[in-house]
Amino acid sequence: MKKILLTVVCLASFSVFAQETDSATTESGEPISKGFYVAFGVGTMNDYEINDKLEASGMPQLPDAMFEAGFGYNVTWEKIMFDFEFNTNYYDKKTSSDRVRGAVAGLTLRPQYIPLRGNGFYIGTGADISYTTNTFDLYRRGTEIDLNNLNPAFHSGHISLGNEQLFIGPSISVAAFQKSSFPLRLNMGYQWAVLSGSWDSEVADVANTVKENGQGRFYAKLIFML
Repeated sequence: MKKILLTVVCLASFSVFAQETDSATTESGEPISKGFYVAFGVGTMNDYEINDKLEASGMPQLPDAMFEAGFGYNVTWEKIMFDFEFNTNYYDKKTSSDRVRGAVAGLTLRPQYIPLRGNGFYIGTGADISYTTNTFDLYRRGTEIDLNNLNPAFHSGHISLGNEQLFIGPSISVAAFQKSSFPLRLNMGYQWAVLSGSWDSEVADVANTVKENGQGRFYAKLIFML
């Protein structure tokens, strides 16, 4: 049910995005610029609730900071700007005996108002609405899989978990060199998890699970127009 609710909210956000884009075009005329972009930076998370359980079990914990990459489409008018972006984070932590690897993948809608604009420069402020999925694999290093015996009962040492979250929060953009061949934009934001599914698994029932509700997330990344 929670997955369905998150999906409905996400689709509703996309509908609002389309309607606002039509409105902006009517009021502001043709866009000043539009096109695809790539983004690279860092995303930081407040401590995961599941880290308490990982620590209690002596396992490596999910990191607070992760490399973040994104690919999106931007439309900019004189006073309004929209981003529609796919972004992902990846992490890999290990100890002498264990290892945790995972990824965060999300879709972000970013409407912003531009209160200040100069010659090739502008500042935008607005909001982010992000739907994300989190997955990670925890396993014992050195575990061997025998292809001559693929009965799962004879293999152990691997745990796979995941959940979904809906984040909302403010964001700001600082753009420079917009009239050059290499326009750049620094985008930063802070988001709160307003809806979150419990950690679960596609291959097993999960007992004593936890949610990540209220978790905060900060990101900062450079955007390069293509």
